[in-house]
Amino acid sequence: MQAFILAGGFGTRLAYIVKDVPKPMAPIGRKPFLAFLIENLKNQGIKEIVLLTGHKSEQIESYFGNGSRFGVNIQYSVETSPLGTGGAILKAANLYLKNDNFLVLNGDTYFDVDCKLLMQFHEENQAVLTIGLKYKKDVKRYGNVEISGSRVSRFTEKNPSLEDGLINGGIYAVHKKALSYFEKRETLLSFENEVMPLLMKQETILGIPFGGKFIDIGVPEDYSFADQVLKGWQKQKKIKAAFLDRDGIINKDKGYTNKLSDLEWVDGIISFLKKLARLKYQLIIVTNQAGIAKGKFTEEDYLSFQKGLTICLKKEGIIILDSFYCPFHKEGTVKKYTKNSFLRKPNPGMILEAADLYNIDISKSIMVGDKASDRILLPCLKSYILKGAYPLPEGFPIYQNFDEILEGLQNG
Repeated sequence: MQAFILAGGFGTRLAYIVKDVPKPMAPIGRKPFLAFLIENLKNQGIKEIVLLTGHKSEQIESYFGNGSRFGVNIQYSVETSPLGTGGAILKAANLYLKNDNFLVLNGDTYFDVDCKLLMQFHEENQAVLTIGLKYKKDVKRYGNVEISGSRVSRFTEKNPSLEDGLINGGIYAVHKKALSYFEKRETLLSFENEVMPLLMKQETILGIPFGGKFIDIGVPEDYSFADQVLKGWQKQKKIKAAFLDRDGIINKDKGYTNKLSDLEWVDGIISFLKKLARLKYQLIIVTNQAGIAKGKFTEEDYLSFQKGLTICLKKEGIIILDSFYCPFHKEGTVKKYTKNSFLRKPNPGMILEAADLYNIDISKSIMVGDKASDRILLPCLKSYILKGAYPLPEGFPIYQNFDEILEGLQNG
């Protein structure tokens, strides 16, 4: 697999902090930001790298050379005059492209994505372009990427009215067919603002959300944050999680359950959770709580019940790593909670938020629920749906009990 890294940035907004170096060479401790990207690729077995350089390219070439001392093979595609991101990709592909599909990464963005999973999804779906997407609670600075299933349906430019959603994570799987949409010209050509919208009109662009650590060093405050955390991120080991719906899976669903006096365990759940823990899954609750938006109980009521439930499980020898909830619903009666939110299942917002916080490998994790909304819209997450009180669509895979789920889990 080849990875093309866009490393020609001027770093204008960082100029008064990081002087006289290209933006990807901004130092993080004793090594440049770009070194972290290259190390991350190498650790995933990706060793064929093309650096798309321009501004002060000689500094990048002097530091990285042919890549041998970093355990990779590096080639350079150098802009003699600014081409824009689209022009730089086209030039590099014409010089060095070896395979039908290749990766493109922004050289000023660290996004801990499983590149092999991204490429596998891209190739299996015979996509022209697949974007690695990142969930953010506030997308005003980045703009928003809307998806329908896995198909990118809309790009929304950055604006102050945006709230939570998916952003372009700056990592792409690209088929060489896409290159026919890159206009060869002398002036700047933007991959993000010109090529991608054109591609979306003519071809199906796919997007896959990931929950990995993310930082864009394009602004001073994020560069300073990267300087504090990036070394620690790379040393952090990934874990696997069992994401659990609450009402109907852990406690019996009595309709907007929010009082500890109503707490009653679902049959078999204590044994099931202990077995999941023995299989090295970290236990995390992810629950839609539309009752908050509909005025059935308050957010404080939810938090009090959740705390009591967690304490009761601990007495049974079960540790809940964390709990995530969505208080929003588009048909709410409490104004501040009345809206669509990407946190609400089957959207994967809560899963992605947890994965970021705890460095979870989603592809090795599972979701257990009892409703159609618990089948999370995330291609790399396996969902197990338990037969319960809620009707499920015809043909929906259903497990009769927790033992069946365990059997399905152990059989892959």
